[in-house]
Amino acid sequence: MTKTELNAAIRLLDDPDKQVYGIVMDKLFSQGLEIIPPLTQVLTSEGVSTLMRSRIESILSKLEFEDISGNFKTWQKDDGDLLKGFWYLSRLQYFSQSFEEAQNLLNSIQMPFSPHELSNYSDMEKVKILNHFIFKQLKFRVTLPEQYFEPQYCYLQEVFQKRKANPVSMGLVYLLLAKRMNLPIVGINLPKIFITAMTYSSNQNISFYINPSNEGAVFSRQEITRFLSQNNITAKNEFFQPCSNSTVILRLLTHLEYSLKTKKMFSKASCVSKLLKTFDNQLDKDTNWL
Repeated sequence: MTKTELNAAIRLLDDPDKQVYGIVMDKLFSQGLEIIPPLTQVLTSEGVSTLMRSRIESILSKLEFEDISGNFKTWQKDDGDLLKGFWYLSRLQYFSQSFEEAQNLLNSIQMPFSPHELSNYSDMEKVKILNHFIFKQLKFRVTLPEQYFEPQYCYLQEVFQKRKANPVSMGLVYLLLAKRMNLPIVGINLPKIFITAMTYSSNQNISFYINPSNEGAVFSRQEITRFLSQNNITAKNEFFQPCSNSTVILRLLTHLEYSLKTKKMFSKASCVSKLLKTFDNQLDKDTNWL
């Protein structure tokens, strides 16, 4: 599509005829992500009618969703990199953010020690060192309960810049920084509160559990069983075992969906709902995850 054709097509977005709009929308949508910059430029210019603004926003939303959805489908096949999954999710709010920018947010955190320097410490000591680094030096913290469902704390950019997270995104931060220390810490998809666990280096058997939402407090399997009982949740083996990166992101998307609904941001919540359905693995609908 030439620049002249593009400008003509964009002008037709102001045509009240729905049939004309349908034809124009399909033509613009067929241009893929290349159409986003010129549409965004029109959207931010003065004198844009309410009708045109609404239609441009609809096209942009559809294009962005299709791109994110397609990326997630590919990412799931190999249970992709956790940071990349966090980035894909965050593009629901910050679509233009590049993966390099996401990497820079993580890499900007200077580790005060190398994995080799930790080799002579016990697993418990390593976790204490990690906890001190994350919660005392970097000052990451979980939001107050009344802020748990603020959507912003589901997005990578917001979490790393503000050093505040909800219980699920705090778990992601914990896993990402543990990985930089080469610690065999994994995610545990426990209902109501996402946790992590230290595993033995030779396999994925659990050594002990860790609660990133409580500054990395360590606890046992028996305490998880008691927690489930207190919350009237039937204990399942999967609640005690390492989960996939895909499940971690699925859990955060579920949290985001609910957060958007509580803020009455129904259009974006609907996009998240559609995205959740594209995942091969699904959270048990009969379990209270929030």
